[in-house]
Amino acid sequence: MSDNTKIFHWKSDRTLPTYLASVAAGPYALVTDTVNAEQGEIPVTYYVRPSDTTRARGSFVNLPAVTGIFEESFGPYPFQRIGITGTSLGAMEHAENIFYPNSSINGTLSDEWLYAHELSHMWFGNKVTCASDADMWLNEGWARWCETLYRENLYGIESARENMRPLLREVLQFIHTKEGGYRPLSPMPSEYTYGDNVYDKGGVTTHALRGYLGDSLFFGGVKHIWIRLPTALLLPTTCAMP
Repeated sequence: MSDNTKIFHWKSDRTLPTYLASVAAGPYALVTDTVNAEQGEIPVTYYVRPSDTTRARGSFVNLPAVTGIFEESFGPYPFQRIGITGTSLGAMEHAENIFYPNSSINGTLSDEWLYAHELSHMWFGNKVTCASDADMWLNEGWARWCETLYRENLYGIESARENMRPLLREVLQFIHTKEGGYRPLSPMPSEYTYGDNVYDKGGVTTHALRGYLGDSLFFGGVKHIWIRLPTALLLPTTCAMP
């Protein structure tokens, strides 16, 4: 336009929970890539600070492998793009456009677990989400467990165990003193929506469910749900779990 205004249009052909839509504005530089996925090539966009373009490629070098791990475990990637947008603070799993802290786009794999967590939300939280924040463990507990799952497949079983053991210790020894007693995962009071019970106990519970069912039943059941159900389904309140 004559006044140097730039207009961008993005339209998704997938339904998504409204709280996971996002807009970011800033002096971004675009780095593009693709991931070969089950249903074809997925475009990848990294909107980062101009000084971070080279670092972005280093920090996300394993993104295709992590995406493949989750597709193998849960079914095809459910959206039309993988987007990473650098922000000044915090990470958030917005559908197709993950907000990711600039400090983690550092050219190394130091925070690889963080984007693995956020990417897993495309299945747990974005395609299928909880009906209310009282069941947030269905989003965050499963994503916490995915931090262990990707390590198991990318780095081996001992790396996975090293990640899970501190969570189990936290759940068994400390959460009840930090969050006012022994709490079921559902319904969770709103003041603890993003607390350690939801994340850590939710992750340990997911891990235990896998162990109880065995991989064939566990992953088969998850794939059945995620592949057959429509996007942006709201899961109803679950039964209480101690």
